[in-house]
Amino acid sequence: MGISPRVFVRDATGLVREIGPLGAFALASGNLSVATGWYLLEFFGSAVPGGELGIDLVIGTILVLFPAIVYGMLSAAFPRSGGDYVFVSRVLDPSLGFMVNFYLAFYWMTSIGFIAMIVIIPNLSTIFAIYGSVYNNPGLLGWVTALSNLNISTIVGVALCFLFTGLALLNVRSFYRLMIVMLALSYMALVLSFGVMWTANPANFAAAFNGVSGTANLYQTIINNATPMGLASTWTWSATLGPGLLYAWLMLGGWQYPAFVAGEVKRPQRILPLTIILSLVLNGLLYALFYESNYHAFGYAFTNAIGFSGVNPGATPLVTPYFVSVLVANNPVLLFLINVGYFMGGPLLILTFYAFGTRCIFAWAFDRVVPAKLSEVSERFGSPVYATLLAGLVYGIFFLLLYNYTTLATYFANMIMGYVIVTMIVMVAAIIFPYKKKDMFENAPEFTKKKIAGVPLMAICGLIGFSYLALVLYGALTNPAIGGPISYASIGFMVGVLVFALVGYYVSVAYHKSKGVDITLAFKVIPPE
Repeated sequence: MGISPRVFVRDATGLVREIGPLGAFALASGNLSVATGWYLLEFFGSAVPGGELGIDLVIGTILVLFPAIVYGMLSAAFPRSGGDYVFVSRVLDPSLGFMVNFYLAFYWMTSIGFIAMIVIIPNLSTIFAIYGSVYNNPGLLGWVTALSNLNISTIVGVALCFLFTGLALLNVRSFYRLMIVMLALSYMALVLSFGVMWTANPANFAAAFNGVSGTANLYQTIINNATPMGLASTWTWSATLGPGLLYAWLMLGGWQYPAFVAGEVKRPQRILPLTIILSLVLNGLLYALFYESNYHAFGYAFTNAIGFSGVNPGATPLVTPYFVSVLVANNPVLLFLINVGYFMGGPLLILTFYAFGTRCIFAWAFDRVVPAKLSEVSERFGSPVYATLLAGLVYGIFFLLLYNYTTLATYFANMIMGYVIVTMIVMVAAIIFPYKKKDMFENAPEFTKKKIAGVPLMAICGLIGFSYLALVLYGALTNPAIGGPISYASIGFMVGVLVFALVGYYVSVAYHKSKGVDITLAFKVIPPE
């Protein structure tokens, strides 16, 4: 290559191309799973009063398709682990590439423990609540109370972080087979739920819900409590095509994850664009159907009422898995299958964070931007061991404890804005790539080089994606329901993460130059296999 062997940590990454199309699809679909779906539904009614989420998801899928095409094209042109770290550092500037990727890795990996707390543990509580109510088992209902205790739930969350770290250290083939099984079970729950919800209606759901919860007229009480808080009883086009369409961006994430493990994907030029685009389209439409099913079975007003805080006078879970469960309470087989499938969405979501985040850390280390130790790959398992331990034990457990026992969560309130900003930078790289890096562009796969009327499709999609993201950013800045409540502390924290990455890059460059190594040379070429 003409590059000193001291630039990269070694001549080969040590990663093996073990991930097939199903594994890549499972990775891309993990963040679009039912676990994220029912969790975000809890907030939509208060975030976007009068919005129709099913319509938002259909239109949103079309809009997000442009950034997805960009990632598909860039990952085909740069089929190496690290994703947009590799794209942006080779097209725009290494410091920007590290900043973009560091932010995304920080944003998602610090959520490992958080997701355990807000998705998996509530899902466990829901299972205990439904089985405890249906079978009149005080012991199971006692677990619902126990898991609501901060200290107990923290212990469970830490244990889950250890468990998932161990799973992430499995050999690559076993790890992705596990994710495929989890995704299949999640889809099973989704399909069964569709059947249950489309054969139900708000009247018979209300009767079943009131009966299982043991609280008379709880269904109407929740609606009545939410009405003075701003609950909309019907949807409007203005809310749906306004803030609702921007909110859709929050829900349609994760399709880009295969780009970050590109160095381990078989036939990457074909599989990466296919799985990135297909996962967005299929899961976006499934999401839309999921929300329409909620509206049909439980009623529009009730479905949105659960998004308002303080509407529940008791401890009954207000989540879709519980609602579907009460409708099949007398069918133990369906009850079991649906709850197992819903539960699997949470672990799948966390494992996608491990897969994505650890390969980002690996890519930085392979270019020597961070300590080279983090690029070491287990010969037995084919996974970056130290990067995985860092993700699970530091990002996972440490930040879980900070979330639970400090006010750190308030500083994360505007992190979604940074996510939008760094993705906009990737769109800029796509617009510029065909013109700034002509040799790389001309040597890219045919899909990457497609043109419309002589203009590279990548540049067109990058421009449309940038424009949509600019609207999302405006919505995040002007609507706390989308971008979170703005404060000097939260904005400062977001900017601080970006600045920390930039400064860290230049400190690393200076340090290595003092040792006689110019790590910037690595960014003139695509990393080795």
